[in-house]
Amino acid sequence: MTPNRVSLVAVALVGVALTGCSGRAASSADPVLSPVRPTPPVVAVHVPESIPPSVDSVPAAPAATGSVLPPDPVVVGLQEVQQGVNECLRLPTRCDVSRWATGGSQAYRALAAVVRYYVSNSLVARIVPSVTYVVPERVVHASPTRVEITLCEVDGSWQMDSRGTRRTDDDIVWNDLLVSRRARHSLVLRDGVWRRSEIVELEFWPGENRCPPSTAV
Repeated sequence: MTPNRVSLVAVALVGVALTGCSGRAASSADPVLSPVRPTPPVVAVHVPESIPPSVDSVPAAPAATGSVLPPDPVVVGLQEVQQGVNECLRLPTRCDVSRWATGGSQAYRALAAVVRYYVSNSLVARIVPSVTYVVPERVVHASPTRVEITLCEVDGSWQMDSRGTRRTDDDIVWNDLLVSRRARHSLVLRDGVWRRSEIVELEFWPGENRCPPSTAV
């Protein structure tokens, strides 16, 4: 199968997710199932030999240059958004897009499109924490209720074909391609909650981790 590059601007993964699947997310394919598939609005397609036995087998990747910010309340808010997008893609039929993105915004439309794609294709995300994370690099406070945060993002989550069931033991890999990128996220504060409104991709690295290691892993 030829890899396709598609946009989650979620992630996003996502996430995002592309969040995987937040910002531009990614992951999957399978040597057994080979249906004709529509072009997805998320990230690449890669056919693995088999599912890796554990996340411990994932090799370390070279880190890109870039400063890493100390903890910041706004950054924590964005990290919560990223985690929320991951959860949306893990359980797409239960996802409330308005909880993580500002209604009518570019980020809202992108995440809603990804969730619809997941639901219509019976996909779910399997998050691999060691290779699914973000590294904040720059924060710009445009106003008290609007910020821009530049992140280096890694999405190593797997898109899984759920076979249309709630069971996980029959899931098969749809896309397992790791991707990383640098992106600028705009957040808006409403009712005391930060929500994403826009994502602008600055750099994109399919198939490799070019970000610094996560301090949370």
